[in-house]
Amino acid sequence: MVALTARTAGHWGKKMWFDKPSSAPHTLPSSPCWWEPIRSNVLEYAGLQKGPDGLLEQPSKLVITYIVRQGRSNALKEEDHLELVEALEELKRKNRWEVNIVTMERYTKEEQLRLAGRTTVSTADYATLAMRPESIS
Repeated sequence: MVALTARTAGHWGKKMWFDKPSSAPHTLPSSPCWWEPIRSNVLEYAGLQKGPDGLLEQPSKLVITYIVRQGRSNALKEEDHLELVEALEELKRKNRWEVNIVTMERYTKEEQLRLAGRTTVSTADYATLAMRPESIS
């Protein structure tokens, strides 16, 4: 059995002895590929399609996703944010890569998972487990 939780949901209940409510106090040894079957099932549920080989279809070009955190305490300085957006748009024009500049709170959980599952390179103040293992965040 596997349980997926949202870290923010942990703040709704009683405080635990460690300060990150959904953080695990222990790590367990596992295969480097242990997450892939779970990831694949979650992303298929969210709407990503499997190809004829039974694997999730992946974009043929680089997909860069910048998760905007402006308006929060951990946001970039506005000038840095604008410079990053400009640089990403330039990469999109020059290389014909897909560039997504998103505020995740505006998307449903399924849309967030679909986007993360297609993303090759992610930038934000945190990484995501939905990305492919060879992805960069």
